[in-house]
Amino acid sequence: LKTTREAMTSLIAEDGDLSEKFLDVLEELFERFDADKDGVLSVLELNAFYKTCNGTPITNAELQDIKENLDVDATGSLTLKGFIQLYAMQTMGEEDQTWKDLDTLGYDKTLNKKK
Repeated sequence: LKTTREAMTSLIAEDGDLSEKFLDVLEELFERFDADKDGVLSVLELNAFYKTCNGTPITNAELQDIKENLDVDATGSLTLKGFIQLYAMQTMGEEDQTWKDLDTLGYDKTLNKKK
């Protein structure tokens, strides 16, 4: 019998980067929360994302952290690259939290959409 960990799809590839399947999921999620389809997540869109994942809105401190440390456009909106950076940092530090987010957002342990 495989353990739960072995049955899970890896979020991190052997080279230490995020796996291709996980990157595909992140792109899907980014597009899902980019409500106006302008290619970035505004404060309102980030807020919707945070509320969905955590049940609470994004804090000013978290927003400032994003603007200072991740890829944003001239208006401070999060780019896809920044969204991937956000999840890369979280996954390297707290992979369990990433799996919790993915579960909340409708993905199973093989990174397929739940039925």
